[in-house]
Amino acid sequence: MAFQISPGVNVSEIDASLRVSPVSTSDAAIAAGFQWGPSNQITTVSSESEMAKIFGKPDGDTAANWLTASSFLAYSGALQVIRTVGTDAKNATSGVATIGAISSVDFTQLVSGSTWEANRTSTAVVVTGGGGDGRVTIVTDDDGFISSITVTTAGTGYEEGDSTTLADPGSTNFNLTFEVDTVVSSGTGAVLVENEDQYDAGTLDAETDAFVARYPGALGNSLEVKLLHSGGFSGWDSSYMQNGKQTNVSFEAIFDRAPDTSNYVLTKNGNVDVNDEVHVVVVDGTGDISGVAGTVLEKYAHLSLATDAKGEEGSSIYIKDVIRRESKYIYATGDFRQIAVGWNSDNTSSTTTAFQNSPTPYSVRLAGGAGANTAVSTAANADAARYTAGTKGYGLLRDTDVVDVGIIISGDASINLQQNLIDNVAEYRKDAIVVISPENTTAKPVIIGTGTNSAKATALGVWLNSSNLSRSTSYAVADSGYKRMYDAHNDVYRNVPLNGDIAGLMVRTDQTNDAWWSPAGFTRGSIKNVVKLHFNPDKASRDTIYKLGINPVVSMPGSGTILYGDKTLYAKPSAFDRINVRRLFVVLEKSISRAAKNLLFEFNDEFTRSSFRNMVEPFLRDIKARRGVYDYKVVCDSTNNTSEVIDRNEFVGDIFIKPARSINFIQLNFVAVRTGVDFSEVVGTV
Repeated sequence: MAFQISPGVNVSEIDASLRVSPVSTSDAAIAAGFQWGPSNQITTVSSESEMAKIFGKPDGDTAANWLTASSFLAYSGALQVIRTVGTDAKNATSGVATIGAISSVDFTQLVSGSTWEANRTSTAVVVTGGGGDGRVTIVTDDDGFISSITVTTAGTGYEEGDSTTLADPGSTNFNLTFEVDTVVSSGTGAVLVENEDQYDAGTLDAETDAFVARYPGALGNSLEVKLLHSGGFSGWDSSYMQNGKQTNVSFEAIFDRAPDTSNYVLTKNGNVDVNDEVHVVVVDGTGDISGVAGTVLEKYAHLSLATDAKGEEGSSIYIKDVIRRESKYIYATGDFRQIAVGWNSDNTSSTTTAFQNSPTPYSVRLAGGAGANTAVSTAANADAARYTAGTKGYGLLRDTDVVDVGIIISGDASINLQQNLIDNVAEYRKDAIVVISPENTTAKPVIIGTGTNSAKATALGVWLNSSNLSRSTSYAVADSGYKRMYDAHNDVYRNVPLNGDIAGLMVRTDQTNDAWWSPAGFTRGSIKNVVKLHFNPDKASRDTIYKLGINPVVSMPGSGTILYGDKTLYAKPSAFDRINVRRLFVVLEKSISRAAKNLLFEFNDEFTRSSFRNMVEPFLRDIKARRGVYDYKVVCDSTNNTSEVIDRNEFVGDIFIKPARSINFIQLNFVAVRTGVDFSEVVGTV
């Protein structure tokens, strides 16, 4: 206590109730390419359906890693997902924010029964009209009937509802009339915007990028944005073609009234003719997102073009603010005075706003999104995208003070990426385990192929002993291959690495028992969602790969598919060559080290040392009662905190642990004895 100058009573409290709090070792993470979603940031999902909603459904490029994550979620309720994208990834944009400058047109009305000469299949024709020229490709079936029409043009002047006659360049003078459905504007090209802060940093040009897909990827090219300013709902509808079926969509039905003047602007101006309100609709134009072309993904009613407009509850209703705050698909980034010709306000304050009515609805299909799938889906090409220390992919997991993670799921990973995860993430953190499966360029064709068990076991040895994966570590766990599982999103069967399941077994073991229990065996090691194993090792193969530290996954009649080993990749004979021991020490080290931070900047005296012992010993006593350790001892006194240690401003606590061991080998001896023999005579002699 502080010295007192005059007589009095001073009351102080000394907290001797500090304790060690348990930590979670069930936090798992995966970094991989997905079709959609926030990139290079950690997003926690709690189910497969939530993952599909945020990151899109699996496709041929992303399925292996997507289903690895899905496999983990079958055992656990949470997964930290990092979507990685390649350097060529782009967000789809609307381009120039004016009606008419286009790069492609969708046709919605074909002349029924019209024929085109069969030998004109894929004929390119020049079409003139609407202020620009372009090239139209007409594809017919074997009978000569038109099956599809596409157009590419750099012209300007087309608007929704325009009709143009396409003339046969031959001698038959055949004419086909089409109607423009959706205008896609041209512009400066798509950009890569990985997070919303970049929108504030001048990444986009407000003059050219009115709307931008919220995330990188080709999936953004399916998005259409419809904006209605004034003039009522007349003409505000669209038609969509998908698999030869036309769907007509009327947007009037989803709004209570046409846009007019917001109450906020009306109150400020007393002018009912300002017309600052707009309706915005986000549509799945191709069906790639929802499965049905023309599906309304989002709607925003009565937004304002006035920057300071507020709703009844006091929050901003300015179009950019609302869409940024609520949309899962787009950002509004443009100068919205230019979306329709004639708006002449400086848009700086609703008290001076006098928007001129623009009765023409604005419609645009986003374009230019690319690169998020193919550049990072194949593991051999994904290393830079999936791991850059501290900035991208798994590199975001390195900082223990920022990210709490206990299990790192490698998914469909190259051997170089696996080594990076071991050396630069797990070994760097010292509190997380990497789970890996055979890499996808050397051993995988053998593991998935039709070779013998012996050949596949040999291939696993080649993979594990390669020059790139020669590290002996207790922070990595390897399994024996891939499972065949059903992809319900695409109605196909896929080959999926088992490391997501192994990580899931660890988490399920945490939930049913504790982290220091083995996740293997018939009680806790049952693998889910397995159609078949590509490598189902027999006893001889299990003996071969288990000596290498590879944990067999086997299918046994009547028992299902089981994790049949619990080794780490630690090559030395040690307690740390077992999963349960490594995870026990992760729990102990993480929990006790966090508690010990409370002693920083205290005095290294007997009181502080006693406080440390009083924190740690009850915690270890509880671990022992829960069968995690056989015994323990805590030394923290003057014997290990000598005067030299104190003078270096250090503090030493020695904690001795006898870890509990899992049973890997069972020997049963059955002894037959004569009827007249007393058991005490033979017990201990055989």
